[in-house]
Amino acid sequence: MTGRIRFTRNAEDDIFNIYEYTAKTHGARQLEKYEMALKAAFEVLEANPEIGVDRSALRPGTRRYLFESHAIYYEVDRSDILVLRILNVKQDPGRHL
Repeated sequence: MTGRIRFTRNAEDDIFNIYEYTAKTHGARQLEKYEMALKAAFEVLEANPEIGVDRSALRPGTRRYLFESHAIYYEVDRSDILVLRILNVKQDPGRHL
């Protein structure tokens, strides 16, 4: 794919909250590891946008990619991936998408 990954405001907030929680709960070292792993997950999505499971029943065109204890919900168009939300797997996506 030659496009790029973009983030909704909600997704940006999700990332901030995940990082804040990780730093407070697990420390700076674990935060650094998680940041690198999440970046790698986005690179996987960028290279393989269809890797996620179709979740159009929740919202048309939505896909889900599982990453550790989080689910990345996103949409693909011809040139970009739009990350909608990054939710803990225990969260109800029907309430948050």
